[in-house]
This record gives sequence, structure tokens and C-alpha cells, in this order.
Amino acid sequence: MKGNDVCCDCLAPDPEWASINLGTVICVHCSSVHRQLGTHISRIKSLELDEWTILQLSLVSSIGNNLARSVWEATSELNGYAPPDYACCTRKVRETWIRLKYEERAFLRNVYKDTNLLREKLISSVERGDLQDVYSLLPYCTPEVLNYQDPTNKQTVLHTSVIADSSLIALLLVWNHIDSQLEDTHGKRAIEYAHSPLCDVLAHLTSACPIHPIKSFVAV
Repeated sequence: MKGNDVCCDCLAPDPEWASINLGTVICVHCSSVHRQLGTHISRIKSLELDEWTILQLSLVSSIGNNLARSVWEATSELNGYAPPDYACCTRKVRETWIRLKYEERAFLRNVYKDTNLLREKLISSVERGDLQDVYSLLPYCTPEVLNYQDPTNKQTVLHTSVIADSSLIALLLVWNHIDSQLEDTHGKRAIEYAHSPLCDVLAHLTSACPIHPIKSFVAV
């Protein structure tokens, strides 16, 4: 995949690790920083040493470094930042860059001042099954946007993705801490609409992914 021949964070050649929820491939040095961020921000796997599910492989293949950088580094140059030089940068420089990108979300575009518009775009993207659009929107979503329940049926976008059997979008939503326990007007959680193997995957993920109090970065 174009762009995946170098590390997403420092551009080192031949990356051997991946952040499966960010959909990126990274080098061993950046992967050690990602581990420090916590799994609620980045979930690290080795491309060669770890076992991968088909869904995990499909997600990383569908997102990739180019899309990820266009989202997470959207305003980095305007703010006077650039990826560190992999050949000579210090650990501190590398860590500062990665934390700015993913923890502080310092380089996102200031484009979603209207949370109602953001919510509508997220719903539309999920309904269309547009994984890349969903990925691009999620960093801006507050818990209120992500967990919005349709007034007519109380369903969330997780319900929508599961009912449509959009496995990759459902996986991405869970990894971005959507509340999988919310019930619709029939008293059903999203997982109760899932078919195997998605049902098994969601059952595992929703038990292993508690809701984390992550910071909101919607522009004001």
C-alpha cells in the first residue's frame, strides 16, 4: 500500500510494527513510544511476530499511513512541525512528536465548530459504509457525538454499522470507545444484531475495551 513502506511517524524505511486502531505501520522505535500512550490511544502489533485476525489486517490495509498522516498531521507544517529525522533524532524528540499527534491531537484541522454538523456527517458516513470518512471524523468526536442515539429508535452509529454488517467500521467505533452497552427502543445493544464472526469479535472487544475518559478536541 502506498505510504506504508515507511514509518508513519518518523518516515524510517521498512517499518515492522503497526498500530491496528490507528491503521498505521511504524518502526520499532516509534512503536515503543506508542506503547507508552496506552491501548486506549494506540494498539501495537508486530507485522511478523504477532498473530493477526482478518479484520485487523483489513482495517490496517484499508486505512494506511497516507490517510492517517492527512488526518493526524493536517496542520503540522502550518504550526512549524515536521516528522523527526529517524536517522539522528533523540528519544525525547520522537516522543514529543508522537504525543503531540495522538495524545494532544495538536495538528487536527479546526473544521468542526458545529457539533450537530459533525454528528450528521458521522451518521451519514456510517450509513454509506465509508470507512475512510469515518476514520477522518472520529478524532473530532466527543462522547456526546459518538454516542448519540436517534430519537426515533435510540440506535447509535454502532447499531447502524452492525446491522449493515460493516465489520471494519464497527471495529473502529469500538476501538474509539463508543458505548457498546447503549440499548435501542427494543432493549437491544448493537452486539445483539451482529452475525458471526462479527458477534464473536464484538463480544471480545466490548469486554476488553472499557470506556476511557479521553480528551475532546472539537474546535471552539
